[in-house]
Amino acid sequence: MPGREDLIGDHRAELVVDFGDGDGDLRLEIQKVFDTKTQAEWMDVAVEHDIALGPALSFDDFASDPHIQARKQVVTERHPVFGDILTLGNPVLVPGTELTIRSAPTHGEHTDEVLAELGYDETAREKLRTNGVV
Repeated sequence: MPGREDLIGDHRAELVVDFGDGDGDLRLEIQKVFDTKTQAEWMDVAVEHDIALGPALSFDDFASDPHIQARKQVVTERHPVFGDILTLGNPVLVPGTELTIRSAPTHGEHTDEVLAELGYDETAREKLRTNGVV
């Protein structure tokens, strides 16, 4: 960090991500450095120096973020219980391909399907339900 060359001594180049061996003091010092600029100023530094960095956005902020908007990452998902909800799209963009967003299954939605694949016929599945197993 410019102006904090004293922090370089804890850097371990063989690590992909270096957390200074879990050193809480180092984390506090780095936090002090980050506290010297606003989020927007740090984003400007990242762009200027080609640093892969993005803001930690709240749910309320992501829809208005220029980067998220430019990548068309704000999508409407059709949830089986809650209806249409605003969410983030797939971060992987493949030219010429549209990836769809789908909700996680509701509780028990695929139970019959999975049990049938495991060899349980309808009678056996009903018995499992009667006994409170599923």
